[in-house]
Formats: sequence, structure tokens, C-alpha cells
Amino acid sequence: MPSRPTPRERYTTRVDTTQQPGTWPTVHVDVLDGDDVVAGYDRNYEMLSTFEPFRQDGRTYALISPHYMATSVLDLQSGEIIASEELHPGGFCPVGFYVPDWWDLHDGTTKSPGSLHWRPVDDEWPVGDFGFVWGCVWGDDSSWKVQYLDLSAVRDGIIRRDDRFGYLKLATNPKLEPRDLIKCSSWEGRRRVVFAIETQHDLTTGEPIPDDEF
Repeated sequence: MPSRPTPRERYTTRVDTTQQPGTWPTVHVDVLDGDDVVAGYDRNYEMLSTFEPFRQDGRTYALISPHYMATSVLDLQSGEIIASEELHPGGFCPVGFYVPDWWDLHDGTTKSPGSLHWRPVDDEWPVGDFGFVWGCVWGDDSSWKVQYLDLSAVRDGIIRRDDRFGYLKLATNPKLEPRDLIKCSSWEGRRRVVFAIETQHDLTTGEPIPDDEF
């Protein structure tokens, strides 16, 4: 079982607005391990929820977004950005991130490694090699779509994103944690995810209402 505190519990941020007159908000972000600053970077938009620490193979990282149209990975040991998406027009703008930690799925009390009911394929997962990002395509509407992040090769400077779930509008809520909106599970090696999503319907007929209708 991974140790606690989790990276999400351990690392925090200190955000200072650096907006210039007549421009949109920008920020400088210091990453804190307790009271110690372990990394810092600038972001060319407001912070939103674009900091998500996670662990993989005994090392800690964080999903960040220095550029508002790309996802990057920060190594929390070295303080260096080790992977970034390539920028291109019409890119996906991150608003928030989530990397499921082992403790998000397990309580650590009902089973232990080596016990009769311990199943490594399920009970030793997740391991920090995937995550989620929600946001919008530049110029899209104001709802947040959720996409998949392949983090398995971040040590090699590679991060991959895809929209395998289709056009899903995540029902974000500032009072809820990402793990309340995105719930992962595994049974006999089959991985599943349940999303809290937004849909609108005609109250009389029950028919779905297209997004372009108000």
C-alpha cells in the first residue's frame, strides 16, 4: 500500500497574481512541500484548478498548465518541467486535472497485501500512469469537457491526451473533489470509470435538448 500523506495531501501551491494593466490575469505559482518551496513556474492565465500532484514508480510529479492551452508535467523532486503537450491553434485549454491515487479507491483497512482476498491486478492499482483533464477547445462554449491523459511515458518527456469518452460535459462543482466527479474502479483487471456529467432535457417530453438551444 502506498504511503500517506498522498501527494495531493502533501503538496500545495501559493499563487500570486501578476496581471498587467489591460491584460487578462496571469499568475506566478510556488509549489510548497510543507513550508518549503520546491518548484515555481509562471502561468499565462488565472490558476483555476490546474495543479494535481501524483506519484508514479516511487517519484512524485504534478500536472500543471503554464500555458493555458497545454498540459505539462512537473517533477517535484527536481523542480523541472519534464513533459509538455505541443501547442497548436484550437488546442484544448485545461481547467482542472485529476490523477487517481491508490487511496482514492481503497481504504487500506479491509484487505492487506498477501492476504487471502488480495488481488494484485485490482488491489495494487492505480499506479499514477493515467489521469484526466477537463476544459474546453479554444472558442468552444463555457462547459467543461473531460478527456483522458496517458502518463505512462512522462519520464521520457511524453504526455498523450485523447477524447476516447466522446463529448462529455463534466458536472464540476467547487464544493466537490474531483474524485467525487470521476470514480474509477477495477474488477478482475477490467478498469471502469463513472463520470458525473451535465445533460439537459425537455421536462415535458424527456427528449434531450441540444447544447446550442437555450
